Amino acid sequence: MDRIKFKSDFKGEYRIGQTIDQDQLGEFRRCRHIQSDQVFTVRIINKDGLQMDDYERFLREISILQELDHPNIIKCRE
Repeated sequence: MDRIKFKSDFKGEYRIGQTIDQDQLGEFRRCRHIQSDQVFTVRIINKDGLQMDDYERFLREISILQELDHPNIIKCRE
């Protein structure tokens, strides 16, 4: 599987904080954008044992989150 390329240098732009929750693909952690001081939640995917169907499910989840606009649903930022 090819590596995913990100638009930004995540570790250089955010400070990663405490773990909030976990699921079968990885964990959710609090993070802070260094320049704006805004707090976000980041999902960190555990690549060990990641199967193609897990990868495809994650991409579908991202696609759905990018389409939704509701105050009770998280926004996909990057």
